[in-house]
Amino acid sequence: MADEPITRESILDGQIQALAETRSHRLRVMTDDERIEMVQSFLDDMGEEESVLVFAYGSLIWNPALHFTRHFPGTLLGYQRRFCFWTILGRGCEDNPGLMLGLEPGGDCAGLVYEISAERKNGELDILFRREMVSYAYIPTWVDVESPQGVVKALTFVMDPDSDRHCGEIDPAKRIKHMATARGYLGNNSDYLFDLVENLKRLNISDPHMEQLDEQVKLYQSAQTANVSD
Repeated sequence: MADEPITRESILDGQIQALAETRSHRLRVMTDDERIEMVQSFLDDMGEEESVLVFAYGSLIWNPALHFTRHFPGTLLGYQRRFCFWTILGRGCEDNPGLMLGLEPGGDCAGLVYEISAERKNGELDILFRREMVSYAYIPTWVDVESPQGVVKALTFVMDPDSDRHCGEIDPAKRIKHMATARGYLGNNSDYLFDLVENLKRLNISDPHMEQLDEQVKLYQSAQTANVSD
């Protein structure tokens, strides 16, 4: 599965959870029963005939792996996307952890909103939680998102500040080094960043912090390549 994108099939056949369980001495992995209970708690907040909206700010933008009826742009006020927690799974390893994306308080965050129909929401939310809540780094949260349809309520995944994987305020040089060099079973940590910036630009979304990080990581990699050549 290395260097392959996450798919519905890889989520449903348990590949991601199985990998996490091999790191269970370092990670708390969500059980099937815990996931079912969590999904049900969100379904209980909605009417049976009500569709559900999901706010995407990272890889869900370009690889949702969900069946949805429509999508539209949205801006979440009061949160910003940041590479804010360590990963030893898809984009890093124990010897060289990577950094993954989450939402932290402050600023705003532009992304996409997906609508999942009432008929599909049970199954699609299960897939979404299998993907995002493997190891409890996030807190699933209802948020208000500004959109062309007005302010809408959507489900998204906010960084859990109490998680032992939360990196907090780390040295910028350390952040750049890890993101430039870390690699996991899904590929390079840097490729996730590059894909993010490329897809934000495709959608005409400006995120100066991510664009600056993109440049810094590429400069680090170029310098490392030059040093090897010398």
